[in-house]
Amino acid sequence: MLCVAMMFALKVNAEGMNAQVAKVEFQKMDADGNGFVTNDEMQKYQEQQFKELDIDENGVLDTQELKRDQTDVFAKGDKN
Repeated sequence: MLCVAMMFALKVNAEGMNAQVAKVEFQKMDADGNGFVTNDEMQKYQEQQFKELDIDENGVLDTQELKRDQTDVFAKGDKN
C-alpha cells in the first residue's frame, strides 16, 4: 500500500496539482465526509486506485498500465 501512496504523491507533484483537484481527491478519500482521512479510508482509496490502474485485472501492474495512466492524466489535463 505504501507503494501506491508514493505513486500517488509522485503523480500529484508531477501534475502540479492545483487546490481544486486536491480538494476533489481529498473528498474521494474522505468516505464519511468528516474532513479527515483515516487509515481505513486511505487503504480503500488506494485499493480503488490500484483496481483502476490494473486494466487486465491480473492483480499486478505492468509498465504498459502505468504508461496508460500517465497518458490519461496528460489527456485529461490538456484543455487545448
